Amino acid sequence: MIWTMKQEIAKPLMRRANTIARTSTEEALRPPREDSRHSQEEYRVEIVNDVSEFLSLGDAWNRLAKKFQSPLLSHEWFAACARAFCPPTKLSVIVVRTAYEIIAAAPLALVHADGIERLELLGASLLREPCGFIYRDEESLQRLLSAIHAIRKPMVVGRLSLNSLESLSLKERMRLPFVFTLKEPSWAPSITIASSWEEFEKGISASRRSSLRRARRHAEEFGKVEFEITAPKEADVDNHLEEIFRVEAAGWKERNGTSMQSIQELKRFFSLYAHIAACQGILRTCYMRINGNAVAAQLAVEYAERFWTFKIGYDEAFARCSPGTLLMHEAIRSAFDRRLKSFEFLGNDEPWIRIWTDNIYSFITYRIYPWTIDGSLALGQDMSIRLLRRFKAWQKRMNARSAEHHPH
Repeated sequence: MIWTMKQEIAKPLMRRANTIARTSTEEALRPPREDSRHSQEEYRVEIVNDVSEFLSLGDAWNRLAKKFQSPLLSHEWFAACARAFCPPTKLSVIVVRTAYEIIAAAPLALVHADGIERLELLGASLLREPCGFIYRDEESLQRLLSAIHAIRKPMVVGRLSLNSLESLSLKERMRLPFVFTLKEPSWAPSITIASSWEEFEKGISASRRSSLRRARRHAEEFGKVEFEITAPKEADVDNHLEEIFRVEAAGWKERNGTSMQSIQELKRFFSLYAHIAACQGILRTCYMRINGNAVAAQLAVEYAERFWTFKIGYDEAFARCSPGTLLMHEAIRSAFDRRLKSFEFLGNDEPWIRIWTDNIYSFITYRIYPWTIDGSLALGQDMSIRLLRRFKAWQKRMNARSAEHHPH
């Protein structure tokens, strides 16, 4: 955990906050003056609170999002988020537009937690996938950030690509004299496809290749092994989802309460998004079957010549043959055979994924607290949670050491 304080906390806090807000806000948040072909454009800022109004932005949104080459920034992704996660009146999408087009947008929503209202990227707290803003250029991004800061709400922005323009711009704005931030790093693995499958597979260590072959032999002891990667038609999506939900619920995620079956909002989101993705022809479902029954499954999309895995699961009754690992191996093989550009694991960097790659993308989450009543309360709440987690981790280490020195 990295956390930084950009200003010594003054006393009394709120008196200083109000003084700063009156004297500094307008100048501090003004976008930099640039000689730009766009600098003389008239623009306006809109806050979209209604889901139906947001749904109407689809074409204009995707024209701008296209250059980012990520399904996680498409209008379809956020539309499913808005419908699955966002209560009425809590949508707060900030749009900067000219007379002709959207030039920047932040897909935000107001979220209540323990009596405190915060802004966060749509769906971020449940999906925990890389995210961000969309914008035409640096000038339009600065206008967007100015509009966000003017709301003066505590905010969670993550997971932004560490070296992206929005991440670097937010970092600069954290130097303003009335903002306190916490930063949280995270990582996600990726494979760049730049060779044949045969060459890539030779690069996997001999011991790991041996483990994969051994797992395949164990699987064949259960029965006939088959792998299936499909692009479902929209009419067949519900049947595929039912099978994927069942497989995922047969593992540890169900026990932990994190499966799609356990969290109805997640189930609704992926149902909505899968139907949209199937209509676009980008949805992919992957299965490992033993005697015709799915024992491992993946939900994914193929977008911008890349394979993006959203959900993976396996039936723990077959854990001895590592079905999730075997299916992942075949899904990667398929991406190479189709000559895609990359295979995106998404999620977090996990040791078992290192079988195939050491290449990881770095992300950063910003927790931003303006010097307001809500900002101060949110900061106190989050710091308390962090201190409690650190205390529990310390307590766990102490208990482990005590057990080592006093064995039963």
